[in-house]
Amino acid sequence: MPSLSDDQFNILNRRLIEKYTTHQLAMISYFKNGTIHSIAAYIKRIDTLKRYITISNENGSQTMQLEFAVLCHIE
Repeated sequence: MPSLSDDQFNILNRRLIEKYTTHQLAMISYFKNGTIHSIAAYIKRIDTLKRYITISNENGSQTMQLEFAVLCHIE
């Protein structure tokens, strides 16, 4: 699993909060099964206590949870 530098983590965190608060579509890259995957989704929830985010498609009919540890990049 890739590890992020402090600067990369801070940038990721800022973008995560920005996309969540503005309800903008985010391109999220995450690590799963040895490879990096990307998905376009909306960030519906940030759970800092359990350390995961909930993302969904535009109408909210499909959701997915991603742990903070697997996040690589948010655009």
